[in-house]
Amino acid sequence: MMKTYADILEKAGLHDAVERIVQRFPHLQIVARTDARTFALNACRLVMVPGVSLREYGKLGAIADGDR
Repeated sequence: MMKTYADILEKAGLHDAVERIVQRFPHLQIVARTDARTFALNACRLVMVPGVSLREYGKLGAIADGDR
């Protein structure tokens, strides 16, 4: 069974980081709800968003590098 966005990002403790990223880059809102890996890939390509720690970016990077 494929994990949902919520399962993957919530387990990594990234809900607040995702909210901050989407607030600054609203065009990522749909992808944030539907595909954790694609969201993580896009988020890692952005300028660091204020309030999102380097550790949280590291977790996003791990999700981006993971299996689909």
